[in-house]
Amino acid sequence: MIYYVHACLLQELNKKFVELRSWYLFASRFCNVARGNEKGHVENLVKRAQRSFMTPVPEVEDLEQLNEHLLAACHAEPVDAESWRRDQEAMLTLPPDPFPACVESSSKVDKQSLVHIDNHSYSVPVEWAHWPCTVRAFVDRVEIYCDHQQVACHIRSDRSDPFVLEPSHYIPLLERKPGCLANARPFKGSPWGPDFDLLRSELEYRYGGEGTKQFINVLLMFPECGEANVKKAVSFAVKRRAFSEQAVLHSLQTHPTPPPPKRLDLFTRPALRDVGSGVRPATIYDQLMTRSSE
Repeated sequence: MIYYVHACLLQELNKKFVELRSWYLFASRFCNVARGNEKGHVENLVKRAQRSFMTPVPEVEDLEQLNEHLLAACHAEPVDAESWRRDQEAMLTLPPDPFPACVESSSKVDKQSLVHIDNHSYSVPVEWAHWPCTVRAFVDRVEIYCDHQQVACHIRSDRSDPFVLEPSHYIPLLERKPGCLANARPFKGSPWGPDFDLLRSELEYRYGGEGTKQFINVLLMFPECGEANVKKAVSFAVKRRAFSEQAVLHSLQTHPTPPPPKRLDLFTRPALRDVGSGVRPATIYDQLMTRSSE
């Protein structure tokens, strides 16, 4: 593979480009400055791709959906099987992991469990406060690593609000500082949805301060039971007007998340592969009406 690229006269390569070239093991050949005509084949391919895949402009919600659209368009392209076979034989096998196209830097989690990147503050779990960290800033996301493990991943922000906070990162604080639930920035608004808002208001209306403690105990179930399961349990309890910590806990115990159904493996029983499901169409009962009329 040859990668054509404009370069300065001294051909001083960007560090990330050198890493990309080393990762995928391709050579590079440079054209002269402001001489795009020297790589006309590449320019023509770009023009063809724009006309074939991007005209009319696709309507997508995010970059991932755009990539899916482009991949489907590529698969729909007619391919000469023999030429493709020869190309594959000449190509190197891709590395098992994609190239990390990001800007990596070292930082430190501050006392508020925040990491500051490009005028934005991203949260990490409170247990990692004051830890040194490694930040990997991709185009679409920010990954934060402490002690060689990923502790947080956020969608990269382009908003005016400088704070990107994950409420679950701060839930352990509520056990020692319950007042944070009303005043702390991560818990403003409705971070867990209307069912949790209703549960909290009902608990505090019925039990006062004890109701706030019960609500915090429900939030503290997230690490052990899983946030998705607790949300389902809260919705189940709220629909039945059962406003208590015990009702949520009972729902978790009596309505556990079922395991995904397993597909029956008939590899060793080929005679059963063509057996139908046993479900008969309802139209067979029309025959009874026909016979009765005779």
